[in-house]
Amino acid sequence: MDLKPVSVSEFKNLATRNLKLTESQCLDFFENDIDIAKKYAIGPHFWLIPDQSEMKVGACSPNIFQMTPFGHSEWLNQDFTFWLQNMHPEDREFAVASFALSMEVTQNTAKEKVEMIQINIYIRMLDCNNNYRWVLIQFPRKMYDQRGKILSTFILITDLSHLSKSFSRMLTMIDCSNNENIIFASQVDNKNLISLNLPNISKRELEILQLMVRGLNSPQIAENLCISYHTVENHKRNLRKKTVTKTTAELIDFVWRNNLI
Repeated sequence: MDLKPVSVSEFKNLATRNLKLTESQCLDFFENDIDIAKKYAIGPHFWLIPDQSEMKVGACSPNIFQMTPFGHSEWLNQDFTFWLQNMHPEDREFAVASFALSMEVTQNTAKEKVEMIQINIYIRMLDCNNNYRWVLIQFPRKMYDQRGKILSTFILITDLSHLSKSFSRMLTMIDCSNNENIIFASQVDNKNLISLNLPNISKRELEILQLMVRGLNSPQIAENLCISYHTVENHKRNLRKKTVTKTTAELIDFVWRNNLI
């Protein structure tokens, strides 16, 4: 599977749908996802929900003015190219190709397995001071029509500038749809997707890693995931064994080195 160059017009043709969505429809459908994002995002974040009938922003987070040069009303109903203009010029072509690949993977995967595939895109976007910083773009949930076509997507964008790590333009795909195997793939600079030789990590273990990166301890993780403290400790112990790490710091370092979040 390759990350192929895709023009903006080609992506619009691929993503455009017939059913128009109102802002209230977008907010109602993704209400739970908006709340969950507050718990699981690894840093300051905002979100976008596109209306794919016109490839415009159908809804966006109220705090978007704190994360970008533009306010809520300025983002609403803006065309897809408006978002691209908020990205670093060197990252725009890569972003469009990554979005197209994400849509291709989603449409070619059984609906019940789609939520088990996590796609992460690392690019640079403008902050509220018009400075570029690294962000993580994720697609936690999709809205489908009766034929199984994507009508809209909850797009979560997390600011990574608070992390003491060097980032590069990249796409990673983590497939948890197979209980016996997890596939990691990475892409840098418009080449082929490269399968990574990493240990099998379950969806639950990924959730725990995300909360660990946020700085939560075992009791807090247990409360967030509604599982017992001992279950969290067992998962952590298994993760250290799988990743051949001895401490929490080493485990988190493994996460960042392999772009698992």
